[in-house]
Amino acid sequence: LSDMSPRVQFIERCRVKAALEAGLQEIATHDARKLREATKGLGTDDTTLKTMLVARASEDGPGSKHMQAVDAAYQRMYDISLAELIANETSGDYKRFLTALVTSKAKLDAMAFEKAMHGIGTDDDLLIELVCTRTNAELIAARKAYYKMYDKDLMTTVTNDTSGDLQKLLLMVLQATQDERVR
Repeated sequence: LSDMSPRVQFIERCRVKAALEAGLQEIATHDARKLREATKGLGTDDTTLKTMLVARASEDGPGSKHMQAVDAAYQRMYDISLAELIANETSGDYKRFLTALVTSKAKLDAMAFEKAMHGIGTDDDLLIELVCTRTNAELIAARKAYYKMYDKDLMTTVTNDTSGDLQKLLLMVLQATQDERVR
């Protein structure tokens, strides 16, 4: 690439990106078909179901870009999300575990924020853990997911459910403007 003009380099990068996206879509479609085969008819092939979901999630973490692509392919092909499929085919802790594997990290974080502040009392330890272990980008994504899922602003909810120095610290970090460079 270094001996090509900047325009040609740009075009070549676009071609490579398009080929990678097409490959991701092909693999996602393949995975969607395999998941359908594992859950079609009477009973569920739990070995295939958990092997595929755990293997794919372990590559990039729960709710990874690939899992989102598989979910989109599954919805396109069968008119049902992977989370709905799992809810129909499994139960209990097993269902919660598999559902978490196909749920985006932003949605999982939004649900955890809601759990920390829902009802009487606030789980300060969970709030501190969420806020202090997420990058700026993850906090922004969680705030957007929270608004989309609960139709309320996360910053406002934190303001209403906390007070004092803890509230100031949580709101400051939730603004997601912290310098993340390693020094």
